[in-house]
Amino acid sequence: MLNIRINMNLYRFVYDSTEPVELDVFVKNVSTLIIKIFEINTMSYYRENLSEINTKINLDGLVPNEEMVFEYKDAPIVRTLRKIAFPNLNKRGAFVIDVSLLRLFGATIF
Repeated sequence: MLNIRINMNLYRFVYDSTEPVELDVFVKNVSTLIIKIFEINTMSYYRENLSEINTKINLDGLVPNEEMVFEYKDAPIVRTLRKIAFPNLNKRGAFVIDVSLLRLFGATIF
């Protein structure tokens, strides 16, 4: 069984552009972790949806601005903490971080 856990209580949704953005991900029995970063054009979003950006944003059809792939060879029984840094998120804007396991299913973090 694949296992991933992200404790959302530890994360803020708003960062200053000078602050480092990191994500702590606990993985178990995961050989490949795929992270996609989407930059949202806020003006276009507001114009099309007439609402603020929320966590239920539809990513279908969007091309990620950045994709990171991590390969792990940990024992399948061990749950391991992985710290993932996002050094390119150093400018103003709205971003969605999508965490996927083996391209089968995923969880979107906003």
